[in-house]
Amino acid sequence: MKTPQRMTFVQYMLIFVGIILFLFLIMQPLTIIKYHENIAVLFPKGIIGIEERNLLLIIQAIMLLVVIPVYVLTFVFSWKYRSTNPKATYDPDLIDNKMAEYVWWGSRLFLH
Repeated sequence: MKTPQRMTFVQYMLIFVGIILFLFLIMQPLTIIKYHENIAVLFPKGIIGIEERNLLLIIQAIMLLVVIPVYVLTFVFSWKYRSTNPKATYDPDLIDNKMAEYVWWGSRLFLH
């Protein structure tokens, strides 16, 4: 019969940080619901205010289209190319790959 492994300090810290982040994610919508009378930007009274709010939400959605894939791909690349991964390959030919350079710099030009 196997003996159960004890959790390490890092595992306890990851659980603690996850609980704190979860509480923050829960608190934000609840705060908006409770204080919606005092948040003039999200709950405007006039037509111009509504248009400004809509513009703000559109800009935020466009920003999230860029930010969310960056965070996800950062985690994916970090996991895939970690030093303990035996299947990870090192490709030094990617340094002079012109197509990759066009994609990397062209995406920034497209966003501006």
